[in-house]
Amino acid sequence: MRAAPVRLLALLAAAPLLTATNRCGVYIEQTENLQFFAPVTRIAFDVHHGSITGTMYPRPSIYIKRHTSGFEAGVGEFGDEVVDDTLELTGHCAIAHECWYDHMIEAPPGTALEFTFRDGYIELSEFDAEIRAEVGVGRFIGWEIAAPVIELSYETGDVTIEFAAIPEQVTIAVGTGDVVLTLPAGPYRCDVTPAPELDGITCDEAAAAALDITVETGAVTLRGV
Repeated sequence: MRAAPVRLLALLAAAPLLTATNRCGVYIEQTENLQFFAPVTRIAFDVHHGSITGTMYPRPSIYIKRHTSGFEAGVGEFGDEVVDDTLELTGHCAIAHECWYDHMIEAPPGTALEFTFRDGYIELSEFDAEIRAEVGVGRFIGWEIAAPVIELSYETGDVTIEFAAIPEQVTIAVGTGDVVLTLPAGPYRCDVTPAPELDGITCDEAAAAALDITVETGAVTLRGV
């Protein structure tokens, strides 16, 4: 089933700018306020370059503000569509690094999140369903996260998460960057490379909560509260 979003506001401002290397003609600035009332349990972003700032909020719909910017020649295809129970948002660049898609989202409890970025910044608060991300270059910050499952893959980027509840499974793979997790104090099944700095966390092979973390170049810190 596909459902069209209710578009509350669309503003397009374009102005000619001075010629620069690979940057000439019209520069696009577009902001959309989107609201989706169709039943959705997952939001999936497929974005080349951009950012996400989001929070869980008890509302009857999903609200997203999307800001698109870039020179006209560099901005590619972007859009949104509800397919079955998933809201799919795309933001592609016709020329690499020549467009940017910034998002602000509010989603009700129980909404899972999935991100695919070439590069970008993700900051989330209070979400309580699965979170998955595959990112080239970027950063992930989570506040008061209660997701039972988190799966993140970064070629380059720091990951910082404060948990409001003990997760079932956290899987993080980082090429270059640091991982800092603040978790409810207690035992965790730790499969962590390199050896983590522990503060208030106990690694126990018999624990139910699993931390599977691999950092090729960087450090891992596990803190308990």
